[in-house]
Amino acid sequence: MAGTLRGMTITPAILNLPIIQGATFDEALERSFFPYDTEWVCGQLVRADTGAPVDEADRVLEDYTGCSAEVQLRHPETNALIKTLSTANSGIVLDAYTLRLLISHTDTAALVYGETAPAWTYAVGHVEVTRADGTRERQYSITFPLNPELTV
Repeated sequence: MAGTLRGMTITPAILNLPIIQGATFDEALERSFFPYDTEWVCGQLVRADTGAPVDEADRVLEDYTGCSAEVQLRHPETNALIKTLSTANSGIVLDAYTLRLLISHTDTAALVYGETAPAWTYAVGHVEVTRADGTRERQYSITFPLNPELTV
């Protein structure tokens, strides 16, 4: 996925990450960018300035060293807070080039599936990363469908 360098606008990646009730939720995400503008042309990622295909050797992984992060899972209709994952509560782990979202199997089992709040069938959230200098970036916009546990 393409991103941008510091000081430029970050475009959030849009993801759909199902949570399976009663199972550990563990999603590792890597974000990368090129040191130049890119665009999709005929199914190929090319340099915006020359139209030439991007050189994969130019890809730079997002570095999360010294950062913190948070995502609030919210009910899509009521905006009610369902769960917060953060580096402060170990729901997000940053490991140099990886942002990992974690929910234990006991916590996913406790999530209430249903159509009427506080129950839910899917949640939405924005992963926001705060840099050591205080800069805050929205890096991911995520839909979290809840897959109900059927074995009790």
